[in-house]
Amino acid sequence: MAIDDLSFSASAIPVLSHSLTSRGVMVSWPAALAGFTLQQSLDLGQSAAWTPVVVPVTTSGGSNSVTLPLTNTVQFFRLKQ
Repeated sequence: MAIDDLSFSASAIPVLSHSLTSRGVMVSWPAALAGFTLQQSLDLGQSAAWTPVVVPVTTSGGSNSVTLPLTNTVQFFRLKQ
């Protein structure tokens, strides 16, 4: 299937948000889109090793979120369906 054959609704593409809290960094995304899991990687590109975030997800006010401790390591996050 060519990329031109795909169509997406802007409301169906989840967006990650982040904010600093007293406990670390909170990563959140809309709860309305079911079936997505949060993954993390130490780098980007074709060699990136994506692993599931194992912190329990909290749902509140229409958002899913996880709070992760701050580290000195750069981390990247994505949602995977």
